[in-house]
Amino acid sequence: MNSVRIRLTNCYGIGEFNHTFQFTNTNAVVIYAPNGTMKTSLSKALKYFEHEGNEVPGDKLFPERESNFELFFDRVPALEDTTNHVLVVNPEDEEYDSAHRLSTFLASKELKKSYDNIYMELDLQRNEFIKLLKIASQSSDCEAELIATFIEHEGDTIFTILEYLSTKTSSSPSEFNFKYNDVFDRKGNVKKFIDKYKSSIDQYVKDYEKLVAQSDFFKKSNNTFGTQQANAILKSTGDNAFFEAGHVFELHGGEHVNSAEEFRDRIENEIDKIVNDKTLKKAFDSVDKAIGSNAELRSFKKVIQENNLILAKLSDYETFREETWLGYLSSLHEELHQLVSFYQSKKSELSLIILEASQEREIWKNMIDLYNSRFYVPFKVRLDNQADVLLKEDAARLTFIYSDRDHESVAERSKVDLVQNILSRGERRAMYILQLLFEIESRRIDGTTTLVIFDDIADSFDYKNKYAIIEYIGDVMRSDNFNAMILTHNFDFYRTLVSRLNLRGKGAVLMTLKREDRTIQLVPGQYTRNLFKDLILRCAERKIFTCLIPFFRNLIEYAVGNDSDEYQLFTDCLHMKHETHKITVSDLVDVMRTNFPAYQSRYDHIDFLNDNVLDVILNEAEMIVAHGINDEVAIENKIVLSMAIRLKAEQFMLRKIETVDADEINSNQTRVLFNHFKQKFPRESDNITILDKVVLMTPSTIHLNAFMYEPLIDISVQHLMNLYEEVHERFQPT
Repeated sequence: MNSVRIRLTNCYGIGEFNHTFQFTNTNAVVIYAPNGTMKTSLSKALKYFEHEGNEVPGDKLFPERESNFELFFDRVPALEDTTNHVLVVNPEDEEYDSAHRLSTFLASKELKKSYDNIYMELDLQRNEFIKLLKIASQSSDCEAELIATFIEHEGDTIFTILEYLSTKTSSSPSEFNFKYNDVFDRKGNVKKFIDKYKSSIDQYVKDYEKLVAQSDFFKKSNNTFGTQQANAILKSTGDNAFFEAGHVFELHGGEHVNSAEEFRDRIENEIDKIVNDKTLKKAFDSVDKAIGSNAELRSFKKVIQENNLILAKLSDYETFREETWLGYLSSLHEELHQLVSFYQSKKSELSLIILEASQEREIWKNMIDLYNSRFYVPFKVRLDNQADVLLKEDAARLTFIYSDRDHESVAERSKVDLVQNILSRGERRAMYILQLLFEIESRRIDGTTTLVIFDDIADSFDYKNKYAIIEYIGDVMRSDNFNAMILTHNFDFYRTLVSRLNLRGKGAVLMTLKREDRTIQLVPGQYTRNLFKDLILRCAERKIFTCLIPFFRNLIEYAVGNDSDEYQLFTDCLHMKHETHKITVSDLVDVMRTNFPAYQSRYDHIDFLNDNVLDVILNEAEMIVAHGINDEVAIENKIVLSMAIRLKAEQFMLRKIETVDADEINSNQTRVLFNHFKQKFPRESDNITILDKVVLMTPSTIHLNAFMYEPLIDISVQHLMNLYEEVHERFQPT
């Protein structure tokens, strides 16, 4: 494509954006966006054109405002045909890294999204069911304990176990009114007790079964009719509908039961006969006494005292555990079958996804080799075949291998945690970069014309990996079917890209924002080479000469030292000292001629040598404000305003405090004066508020921090103009 035109109105806070990117001489453009210029909003709006299912742009704060969003390739409207022709790359994409959880399943973006969505849906359904099961069982970790009870094979999961158990549940389950862990405690104390006193418990069971066999009501045979079966009948007839319809129960011996209440009384009487039998009671007391001597079995003791007949179940402890879980699950019969049906319906979808993903394997191998060779991370990435937890079919997955000297460790992901594994931040970043490499490589192979929007692609990387990203972007740009917009908040990354990719001219732009109507504008890129070298060539201009004062001060600090007279001279221009009013432009130029003679011809054109430096600084600041210069990019305006603001603020504080000698302050003069001012005039809240802004806003624009001048770009000139006017108006001499 030769050009791309983007028109946006009222999209995510953007009032208007209308720009045509020309790709005739370059196939990439890098855009530096100072903080607050709505770079993220622009990226988010462009994501709409990536996929037809993406969110429609709009103004979220003022939804009543009409939004327009258009994208044209080479003057041909592409609004309805951008799918697969736009790719937005953003490592902080919430859709990709939702809740910091993602699977290691390897597939193209859309396949992986479908795969992960299935597992997320399953996870949601599972969580809802486990909440209900936890209420029923009152277990501390019902999912883990259910799995531990029924697991038979290494690959079993909560879903496969529930699928199996759904065929075993009953509409009339056994019901036990105890907390699961009171009988099946996690430390195994109950099991140890049962094993130790097995003979006493066996005697209880023997006596119990003898009494059941002798009962006129209960029956011990191949198909025992005991308390469980009787309670099941009671539950099914508890609403009396059976009896109200004219039916009756005829018991063994001819006795008739005409209501649920009569049947309940009959059961309770029979149970009381058995429980209170002297022989059975003696056997129970023997066990109860043994329990009482063990403090760790208090909860268990309470359970069997409330229901003696539970002892009869405990002779086969593991079978009773399974019966208990089946009871809980049966009470959730409908919910269980809904979950299992949903799980079964998703298996076929996953099978198709895995089959399709297997056809991408060769591209992934190449991308993993590229990643391992270029990126510096504390692990290597490997492509492995692993059985998918639901299907037990081979699926391509990433393995992360950590090395420490001569040893390697493979990061194993839990097979029990079906849903997306929780990866480290570095692993998540690797997953994203590999996904990016795959998406671009697959488009390169099939020749798809693509506009790639890189949104702060290097923001979370160290310098080594930033250069790896730049190198890869360079590779991409050498392909004819790719054009790129590279958005960044990182000024150093911006300058490096411009240099490495040779993006001079229209290939480098700066983003600005008109605050009054939130219009985004792009202006030609500046400061991509040596900023201050370019400014020195213009040092005969008053404003440019003024903004160079802190730069030359820095150079003198490195060349001559901060204890030299030359350094003190330039410092006296940036702070209010006793000599500040006496310094002329000629004094500074003499030092510049001596220490930096390469620009003698430039110094010769300065025609205001006799002017007082303080007056020049303040006059230039006045002109910037008076003419309403609102260029958000021009660094010289911001430096001059900051210098004037600080000097005026120090003048005011020195006048007010009176007792402080500025020449005795060796560093951080503005901060020192501000602390004195707050201590002496604590009630002057309005003045303190303004001075606080002076201390916060001006240092980064005056102290150039070894020429890292990103703060000069990012700070708003309008904020500095407003602060200057506040200082000028409030701190005038009376």
